[in-house]
Amino acid sequence: MTRYTGWYFRYSYTFGYPGRITRSLCVITEQDGRYLWKNIEVRVDPQQVRARFVGKYEGFAFHLGHRIHIIEHDVLSASSITQLILYPSYAPCPGHLRGVQTGGSKRRGRKPAASAVVLTFLGEQIDMRRALAQCGIFEPHEIDDWIKRLIENQIDLGEWVFEIDEI
Repeated sequence: MTRYTGWYFRYSYTFGYPGRITRSLCVITEQDGRYLWKNIEVRVDPQQVRARFVGKYEGFAFHLGHRIHIIEHDVLSASSITQLILYPSYAPCPGHLRGVQTGGSKRRGRKPAASAVVLTFLGEQIDMRRALAQCGIFEPHEIDDWIKRLIENQIDLGEWVFEIDEI
C-alpha cells in the first residue's frame, strides 16, 4: 500500500443530488504499518447557496485479493459508512484508481446505493487550501469528459449487476 500514499481528488455522481458530480479531497497515509484514509467534502447545497457543508470521513485502506479496499465512516455525525473497492495501479505513480463505492445518502432516506468512483492522484505534498477550494458539487458540463466516462453508472441490457471495468 505504500505506493498509494498521498493525496487524491475523489470523483463520483452524488448520492444526494441527482445528476451532479462531487469532487472531494482525500489522503492515504501510513502510520505504524497501517494505512489510514481521510476524505473531506466541501460543498454548497445547490438549492440553498448559503448552506455550506463540510463532511469529514476517516477509515482504513488495505490491499486484499488484488483490490484496494477503503472503509470510511462519517466522523462528524457517526451516521454512515462507505466502502470503496478499487483496481490497483501497476504504474510507478498511481495516476488514477477506479472502482465502485457503496453507501447511502442522508438526503435520500439512507437508501443503500452504489456508484462508480475514480481517484486522481495529486501527489504526496499539496497546497491543501487550493485543493479544498476546487472541491464541491458540480454540474456534469463542469467536469472533464474523461472523468465523466470513468464514473458513468450504467448497467448494460441483459446484465443484472453493476460492474466497473478496469481503466
